[in-house]
Amino acid sequence: MWHPRRLGAAQLSLTLVLSSVALGVALSPPASAAKPAVKAPSVAVTERAGKAVVVLKLAKRAPKRLKVAWATKPGSAHAGKDFKAARGTVVVAKGKRSARLSVRIVNDAIAEPTESFTVTLRSATAKVPGRVRVTIRDDDGGGGPGVPGGLAYPHAISGPVSGHTKVAVYSGGTISDDLHVAWSGTVTLAYQHNDPILGTPWGRSELHYVVQSASISWTASGTCTGSGTLTAGQLTGELLLDEAKAGPGHDEDARYWDYSIYLAPVSGPSGNLPVMCGGTPGNAGPRVGQGGFGGALVYNGHATADQPASNRYSATRFAFAGTADPATLTYDNTWQLTGSGTAAR
Repeated sequence: MWHPRRLGAAQLSLTLVLSSVALGVALSPPASAAKPAVKAPSVAVTERAGKAVVVLKLAKRAPKRLKVAWATKPGSAHAGKDFKAARGTVVVAKGKRSARLSVRIVNDAIAEPTESFTVTLRSATAKVPGRVRVTIRDDDGGGGPGVPGGLAYPHAISGPVSGHTKVAVYSGGTISDDLHVAWSGTVTLAYQHNDPILGTPWGRSELHYVVQSASISWTASGTCTGSGTLTAGQLTGELLLDEAKAGPGHDEDARYWDYSIYLAPVSGPSGNLPVMCGGTPGNAGPRVGQGGFGGALVYNGHATADQPASNRYSATRFAFAGTADPATLTYDNTWQLTGSGTAAR
């Protein structure tokens, strides 16, 4: 009796393929399993938290090892200033239902509005959302509408100022105090939203105040004599609050808000401090202005090491006071300024 030979696996496979072709039937390959779906909810943290943790979640246990690549992307929150830029890969182990990644948050002492950035996700082994939003809520008094960080910024800063000259300093040395100028009065500085030259808002975390009104009486004595009153149009200078600058006198103590103030007579051909010097008209402005000798009516000296740091910081943003009498200045000056109102920004 005849018995057919047993077909090998390869022959059987070939026979099936040939048979399917003969019958006009196409055999489809087995359907691949769908990628596991991963969810990643949005995250909200305060600066003080120090980090933002993004959690990747699966509805069921991972059937295999899942790799997810991630990277930070700036938004209203800036890399380096508000968070630390980073990228990496996070793995959901087989049989697990979650994994975590973290991004460092910068904790500063600057009141800011609520800001955000995103963490982008991509994976060849899992279905992931394209991005996750991370929100940073300020904990320095910010977070509200209307003004930077929602904190009450002064609309105006005003108060008394006074001072007197000592020794004039110039590039070749010093001259004796043969011309003495003393001054006292009040000044009001108003919040300035835009850069007057560019017409655009000033930089983040820096508030500008410029002279709005003033009445400062002055008297000159010694080799030259004279007196008068300086008004806003005869003065130059500004007060900067929460300065973004770096260097001596800036952000030395995170508990306080740094500020600088500079106020001086405007330099000009005729000067704003006219005096008589032995019958000859003169100008005492260079002694306390931006003339050849330099100087100012008020200056808290960020870069002046022998001024106390307390002259450069405010605990409330509504009180600015100090007395400067360092050897490196050609004058003593005192200011006692108080903020009022709330500025829009």
